[in-house]
Amino acid sequence: MNEQLITDAYEAIAATAVSPERVRARIDARTRVHRRRRLLLAGAGLATVVAAVGLPLALYDRRGDLPAAPALEAPLFYAPGWLPGGVTERYRSVTFDTRTGEGLGATRRWYPKGSPYSVVVPPGSVGITVGERLEPEVSEPVTVGSARGIRWVASDTAHVQWQPAGGPVILVSAYGTADDEDTALRMARSVTPTAESVAVTLSAPEIPARFEGTAVYEVYPAGFLSYDDGWQAAGYQALTVDSGTARNVGFALSTTPPESGTPFQAVERDDIMIYLTGEVLTAAEALRILERVECESPDLSWAS
Repeated sequence: MNEQLITDAYEAIAATAVSPERVRARIDARTRVHRRRRLLLAGAGLATVVAAVGLPLALYDRRGDLPAAPALEAPLFYAPGWLPGGVTERYRSVTFDTRTGEGLGATRRWYPKGSPYSVVVPPGSVGITVGERLEPEVSEPVTVGSARGIRWVASDTAHVQWQPAGGPVILVSAYGTADDEDTALRMARSVTPTAESVAVTLSAPEIPARFEGTAVYEVYPAGFLSYDDGWQAAGYQALTVDSGTARNVGFALSTTPPESGTPFQAVERDDIMIYLTGEVLTAAEALRILERVECESPDLSWAS
């Protein structure tokens, strides 16, 4: 492989592109295409087939010699037993240790029925997050089971936070419901442990050592794909890897293109295009990640 040609191409792109960001791209439903594996290099709205600059096509044959590892099942830890009427689950994410696979946290969000997932939360939405602690300036004490917790309102959203004995911190939020403070507290008091998990169907089997740390996997329904035998729900997936240090800020893989102007590379796996962003990656690191990346259609049975 001509490493210098790849490096030169990256440098040319970086000269005209903005810094990459963690992007939840807009919903992107597209029809099924023929199975193929192509590596693309793109930036500032331009796309080039990397094979045109000398990348051996045998690069992707190596993945076929390696057995695919089963998808990691990352725990959700806790689930609410009560939800306000008229909502449906639209988003899940799990956080885990990239070295051990140990689950570290999870988030679930419910939107009003008929509302697609969006980073702009619609009124009438609720959510639960496990493993992250917020520090509000002003709050009031509440009890959740035998645990002491706090409740507060910020940016028109009510939050209840507590930590069960021997367990992780749990945060429940409500926005735009009939009574957000009451909704959040009632939902919090209904929370119990769950054996449910999320199958991480977008994975990077080989992560450069300097980026090892934590990863966040996100998934949500994003329209439908048309097949010869009918329709199937399509899902957006993203995997963000973060070393936890300011020097090695990490990289991200997703199944939709990043924002315009962000340099990226992409590879197709079993009819799914996967986009890699990460300005701090070397050319060799980026290519190795894409050589080994695995992706399959996500389980969306939870999204009613």
